Amino acid sequence: MIIFGGNNFNEFVYQDAMLESPLWYKLNFYNIMDIGLNISNASPTRESVWAYHRGMISREIFSQEYARFIFENDIAFISFMEILMGEYYDVDVFVHYDDSNPIVCEYIEILIGIIRERYHKLCSIVNEVSDLNWLEDSMMDDYGNHMFDMDRMRYLRLKGMMPV
Repeated sequence: MIIFGGNNFNEFVYQDAMLESPLWYKLNFYNIMDIGLNISNASPTRESVWAYHRGMISREIFSQEYARFIFENDIAFISFMEILMGEYYDVDVFVHYDDSNPIVCEYIEILIGIIRERYHKLCSIVNEVSDLNWLEDSMMDDYGNHMFDMDRMRYLRLKGMMPV
């Protein structure tokens, strides 16, 4: 299960991090708590952000450029794949982000869209800790699994865990 949660989860993330056996694989995307692996390298380029926020490109073009950046830039790709690798190792993934920043919220929406489109995997954004009780996991279909296997091999090569 891949979950995205904002600042309402600061205490939850902290308490889970203090457990001897944490329940979640925690990733940090621009959250000031700095708990979990930082994946902020999966952010779009400054140039595309600048063009988007000045109305020079549409949301659709911005999303496409963001996805292209993730899959063409090795550092961004590794950070992005951390979201999926936790689930591959059968651990629930919690991406903790700064939901008080509307720009970060847009990035999260686009990341979720990329995961949905490329891997046919549904992710959830939760607003309250009680929302965790109502979530259901989704599985990748054959296409999603195929795309994930290709990306996982690249990820492992980039991380030095697989021969070239």
